[in-house]
Amino acid sequence: FTQQELYDELLSLADENRLLKLVNQRSTGSDLDRTKLQEKVRASLSRLRRLGMVWFFGNDSSKFRITESVFRFGADVRGGDDAREAQLRLIRDGEAMLLENATAPVDTDDGEGQEGDASENAEEEQA
Repeated sequence: FTQQELYDELLSLADENRLLKLVNQRSTGSDLDRTKLQEKVRASLSRLRRLGMVWFFGNDSSKFRITESVFRFGADVRGGDDAREAQLRLIRDGEAMLLENATAPVDTDDGEGQEGDASENAEEEQA
């Protein structure tokens, strides 16, 4: 894929004016606002690369490929299973792994702590 193809697909899925308002609350739809939106898309794509979800072709950051593991995870989750259970199953099968140094988002919901315990248990079972 190219960044332009991603940008065009994003515009076909969401209203351009709403996307521009996300970038700048007082957006008028000017060329500057569109440029800022494209910069946000580029920055988000770079973030996905750092997370290992996309891979850039050589030194050309305008062309990228989605990694196979993202497609595998997406297929399991789309199957109607609970997303958390699908993720734990991928970890157990060795197709995904927990990042030891990753910082978990802070959430006051009690259910989140239980899910973290489940992922630790899945890692222990794998070992």
